[in-house]
Amino acid sequence: MKGDTKTTIGVFSGLAFSGKSHYLNWVRKQPEFRQTPVIAIDPIRKELFGDATATKTQHLFKNEAARWEIKKQLVSRQPRALLIEMVMLTRENHQKPFVKMVRETQDVLHSIEKEKKSSADSSPRIDLRVLYLYCSISAVKARIERRLKEKGECDIFDVSGYFKDAVRYDFPSAAEYTPLPID
Repeated sequence: MKGDTKTTIGVFSGLAFSGKSHYLNWVRKQPEFRQTPVIAIDPIRKELFGDATATKTQHLFKNEAARWEIKKQLVSRQPRALLIEMVMLTRENHQKPFVKMVRETQDVLHSIEKEKKSSADSSPRIDLRVLYLYCSISAVKARIERRLKEKGECDIFDVSGYFKDAVRYDFPSAAEYTPLPID
């Protein structure tokens, strides 16, 4: 389409210790992504709740805050790309609300474009790309040990905490999005 503007959202998803930060940092070092804005969930959680372990309701609020930050970036800055680091654990509390936010944001961008021009010759689009990262349990154990030594940011400090989240994970339905699995 003539005049199309597109923003690609790249979401690095997966359970804790799956390599989301590692791959996101690798992508950010590539020349074409050095200036790309990044939104990561752990700094948002820390800003909201500090070092305290978050309750389920606080986690849902944190996800809502992250979605608002993403929407704000997309509407106010309209970047060519936006990189996101989020777990995207369950369909109902994470995946569906995220996709709904993307659709609503695209609607807002279309409305803004219509208000700016008498004949809308451009059509803002948001292209959602999700990577689902996973790894072996031995890699998870090694990463937990390393994180405990580094005192890094994470709510999970042992393998049982990891499994608690792992059993709750819903692979997204094709109606929402189809992630690219990366081991």
